[in-house]
Amino acid sequence: MSENAPTIEVQRKGDVTQANLLLSEILDEMTIAEFGDALNALVEENKPIRLLLNFSQVGHLSSSALGTLIRVNKTITQENGDFALCGIQETLFTVFKITKLDEVFTIYKDVEDALENF
Repeated sequence: MSENAPTIEVQRKGDVTQANLLLSEILDEMTIAEFGDALNALVEENKPIRLLLNFSQVGHLSSSALGTLIRVNKTITQENGDFALCGIQETLFTVFKITKLDEVFTIYKDVEDALENF
């Protein structure tokens, strides 16, 4: 991951903050740290936040990255915010099902579905 390359692109959609992940994979420690830092900064700047995380470009995710998502979810919940995921590719969604994280996170098919129902 390049030091200058952003890991997320943020858009506001009404009261929802949509963060589009700009990574095809979140596997190595450096990328996971940048990913976590970007999400934590976004949450800190927008309390309480209604955060929609768009995974449509992500094909691979490590268990450490899943841990980062769990920590971000906990922070957002403690701050009375809302957190949802969308655009998770089928192969990656299998990981969420196996780990039962599909029961922890609110997951929508795509951005349109999420914005309509979040």
